[in-house]
Amino acid sequence: LSSCTSQSSNQYNSASDQSTFATVFVNFDSYKLTFDSIDVKSEKTLFQVLDSLKDHGQIQLADTAYGSLGHLILGFDGILNDAPKYWVYCLNGQKANKGVDLLVLEAGDQIDWYYTSESNACSDN
Repeated sequence: LSSCTSQSSNQYNSASDQSTFATVFVNFDSYKLTFDSIDVKSEKTLFQVLDSLKDHGQIQLADTAYGSLGHLILGFDGILNDAPKYWVYCLNGQKANKGVDLLVLEAGDQIDWYYTSESNACSDN
């Protein structure tokens, strides 16, 4: 499915480096998980990718389903939403405007997850 590395610096892959792949970063306070080489030829949603990473034991994922509204990501690797901090994701450096069930990943997409209380997490990182 993908490879996973842990790193402490914030590195971005350009779309030209990712002809049919997307990358997902999960940013923790002291480290970052990187899932690259995510094949997006089969029109996978972000939730399908995260669920597959969970099924393959590459990440712990907590989520809840809200029927037709889709899934809400509650946490990664045991770090759960806890007011005022919550998990937010950015698509190519911009705050996402779709739920994880609706976002179909495209070649070169970069997803960054942040655990934050800041509403502008995508522009600060």
